[in-house]
Amino acid sequence: MISLYKHPVYAILKGTYKKELLRLIVLERKPSIRLRSYELLNLHLPPSHPISSALLDEISLLHSGNFGEQRVDHAIQHFSSNSFLIFQNAVFPFSGETIQIDHLCLTPFFALIIETKNMKGHLKLNKESGQMYREKDGKVQCFLHPVLQVERQQEGLEYLFTGIGCTLPIYKLVVFTHPEVFLQAEGTHPLLPPEICRFEQLTVRVRSLLREHNKSHLKECDLQELSQTLLNNMIPDRFYDVMKRFGLSQSDLASGVWCNECKQLSMKWLSLRWRCTLCKRTDNNAYKRSIEAYFRFISPALTNKEARQFLGVDSPDTMRRHLHSMNLKTVGNCRSRKYLSPFH
Repeated sequence: MISLYKHPVYAILKGTYKKELLRLIVLERKPSIRLRSYELLNLHLPPSHPISSALLDEISLLHSGNFGEQRVDHAIQHFSSNSFLIFQNAVFPFSGETIQIDHLCLTPFFALIIETKNMKGHLKLNKESGQMYREKDGKVQCFLHPVLQVERQQEGLEYLFTGIGCTLPIYKLVVFTHPEVFLQAEGTHPLLPPEICRFEQLTVRVRSLLREHNKSHLKECDLQELSQTLLNNMIPDRFYDVMKRFGLSQSDLASGVWCNECKQLSMKWLSLRWRCTLCKRTDNNAYKRSIEAYFRFISPALTNKEARQFLGVDSPDTMRRHLHSMNLKTVGNCRSRKYLSPFH
């Protein structure tokens, strides 16, 4: 076995090898399109709507998940180098569907999939039933066992690797990032699966993998080529059909322009300003959220008249100036002109 001090990734562990000082994050995490869509929908959904409570719960879960992923991002970025490439929130095609990987690390020795769970409370994991349970507010919540989830990601990545002739072995970890989580195994297996760890154990686990797996499968140049191939095979995160997800139609949405101060659709175009009719606050960019909402939830194209109806603007010239200021692509001329969504 190669001594740790002679290991090619020793620089990752100590951070002293000059060649490794350049930290490489191949794919950086971007704001979640799904979360953006949920939050935007919440602005245009009446509080009394039947799905409002479920929508707020999902927004809370996504924010919690993002926080956990950012914790892991920060923890593993110290390993990043020419020999340790990191992808954040990578989405690849697999069997007519997709796999979404929170963190994918590529080294000359192995690929590492990290799935992040930012959940608190007493979690019971049963591999035999394929479920994870949590009791909250007197109710039992059921989730897919996270190891099954990460195994599917591993299967999808193996399929992709096979297709491009890559023999890099793939390992996986499920990291629970919330400090107030208690993990318990259920069923005939009294111990948690070895892929599961707490956040505090993450860097120790990564270092152990680097020590234990020292057979190089790729040269550094090949690693860079592999990373580019994966980037070319990725599915971009551009649009999420939230209306289909919740079974909504245009009639479910409230029109208007949102005031961040009053938390209502109470802004109107008054005296050459977007002004809240309640608190009198002005925000001349507020209308852009409503235009985005129309594109995301109603149609990928809109006319001047449709925009005026949704925003509550009387003047066609005023609306034309607003739409023109957003630098939207258009089709047609004059009255037939349509403004096209940049989100599709």
